[in-house]
Amino acid sequence: MSNLQKEIYTYFQEHIQFHYNTNSAQKIREIDAIRELERNKYIVVTARYIDSVFAKVL
Repeated sequence: MSNLQKEIYTYFQEHIQFHYNTNSAQKIREIDAIRELERNKYIVVTARYIDSVFAKVL
């Protein structure tokens, strides 16, 4: 698990909504990290929006 994935996973342990960074390059990294967390069954994404994502920790 990458550092970014760990940060996002830890964030989701306390929150249900994650707002993407406004920097497009960072946003892409965050989207990829969230997809990887979902693929590895650490989280379940419940909704995706252009500026944020909702998820639950498994």
